[in-house]
Amino acid sequence: MIFYVRSPVKSIVGVYEVTSKVFEESTYRPWEDRFYPYRVRIKPLSTDLKELSEPIPLEASVGKVSKIKSSQPFMGKSMVPLTKEDYGFIKSLIEKHAR
Repeated sequence: MIFYVRSPVKSIVGVYEVTSKVFEESTYRPWEDRFYPYRVRIKPLSTDLKELSEPIPLEASVGKVSKIKSSQPFMGKSMVPLTKEDYGFIKSLIEKHAR
C-alpha cells in the first residue's frame, strides 16, 4: 500500500505491506468523516523504508506512473490500482527519500 495524502501536502508519505486478511472492526473509529468497518493490518515495507525524510511531491510521478497523468489524478478515489512498473518507480522514489 502506498499512502498519498491530498491535504495539505499532495505527497506520497509512506509505503506498507498488508499482513492480515480483511477483518471487521466496529469499536475503533480512526477517522471522523465516516465509518470504515473493513480493515487490514499493515507494516512498513522494510525497515529501510520506515520513514521518509520528507514527503514525496506528487509532481515527481506525473507522467511517469500510468495512473498519474496530472497533478489531480485521484479526485473522488480512495484506492487506485498500480501496475508493477508503477510500483517499482514509486518505490525507487521512496528509497531515495527514506531515512
